[in-house]
Amino acid sequence: ETMAGGKESPRQKMIGMMYLVLLAMLALNVSKDILEAFVVINDSLESTTAGMEEKSVSTMQQFQQQLALDQQKVAPFFTKANKVKQHADSTVAYLDLVKKQLIAFTEGFQEPMPDSMYSLQKVKGKDNYDKPTELLIGSEPALPIETEISAKTIKKNLIDYTGELTALFDAEKDNSVIAELKNAINLAPIATPDGSTESWETGNFYHVPLAAVITTLSKLQNDVRNAEGFALRTLFSQINQQDFKFDKIEAKVVPVSNYVLRGEPFKAEVFLAAYSTTE
Repeated sequence: ETMAGGKESPRQKMIGMMYLVLLAMLALNVSKDILEAFVVINDSLESTTAGMEEKSVSTMQQFQQQLALDQQKVAPFFTKANKVKQHADSTVAYLDLVKKQLIAFTEGFQEPMPDSMYSLQKVKGKDNYDKPTELLIGSEPALPIETEISAKTIKKNLIDYTGELTALFDAEKDNSVIAELKNAINLAPIATPDGSTESWETGNFYHVPLAAVITTLSKLQNDVRNAEGFALRTLFSQINQQDFKFDKIEAKVVPVSNYVLRGEPFKAEVFLAAYSTTE
C-alpha cells in the first residue's frame, strides 16, 4: 500500500505485486524456479529500501538547514526526527541480524563470515524450510518459541517500532498520521486456503523455505523505511504549519498628524503590510 504523503513508483508497485504472487505460488508448488524468483524480488526490495534510506538522510539534512536558520522553532521537530531515524535504523539493523543468523544457521557457517556470504544469491539452501522453522517458530506452530530472533520477537519489535513513531505525534491533531503509521506494517493474522486464519508468525515463517523467509524480512525492512520516510516528511511539514499565511502585500501610509499647516513639513510612516484575504 502507499502511505499518505508519497506515491509508489511503477517499479515499487511491480515488486510488491510479484512478492504477493510468489507467496501465493508457494502454497501450490515449491520449485527451484520460484525460489530463484524470490532472489530477484529480494534484491529489488533491498535496493528499494536502500533508496528510501538515502531519502531519509536527505530529509535530515534539510532539517539541519532549517535548524541553522531558526533554532528555537525547529529544534522540537528536529529532536523528534532524530528519534524517528534512530528507531528506524535500529529496527532495520535488527532485521539484518535475523537474516544473517538464518543464513548462517541454514548454511552451517562458523560466524563471523564476510558480508558477501550472506547474499541470498549465493545461498545453497534456498529451499531449506526445516532450519528457518526451527529458528523462528520451533516444533509447534500453534505455540511459537520466543528467542532473540524468533518470529514472535520480530513481531514484538515491529509493534514497538510503530508505537515509538506514533508516540511522537499529537493524538488529537495528528490522528490521521497516527492511523497511517499504525497500518504501515501489516501484522494481522494470515488467511489460509480453507477459509480460517493462522497467526502472523506461523503464516509467514512456519514451514516456509529460506528464500521466501529472507524476502519477507526484506519486505518488512522496506515497510520500516517507508514508515520512517512518512514520519519524517510529516514532521518537516509541521515546522511552518503554525506560521501565519498571507496572500497580499500593500503599501501603508500612516501620517504623524491628521492635519498639516501651510508651510509645515508633512511627516508619515510608510511600510509594507502583509495580510490574508481569506482569514
